[in-house]
Amino acid sequence: LRVVTGAALSTCAPAASPLRQAYVDYGGGVDRGRYSWDLITTHVAAAGGLPGVRRCSDCGGVNVVDASSGANAWRRGPAANQTYLVLEDAADAQRVIDRLLC
Repeated sequence: LRVVTGAALSTCAPAASPLRQAYVDYGGGVDRGRYSWDLITTHVAAAGGLPGVRRCSDCGGVNVVDASSGANAWRRGPAANQTYLVLEDAADAQRVIDRLLC
């Protein structure tokens, strides 16, 4: 499941909006969004949660990053100060993020 947000900016934000223009430039045109894990994780960290997303429970381990490729993966292990988010309803998460952007 993937969450794409920002396409709504083409119609909800004024043409002079720098945020709207950034999405148009980045996405290659109007009515195009972008994958939103960064916005989702920031919202969860700041607000404590987000509809359609939950923090993993009973998922001890750490995120491991491959230095040569940049790929990352969750490595199960003892409980640590890391966790990950589980997307349960992409449409709910998208609606909330788009509402904040607009």
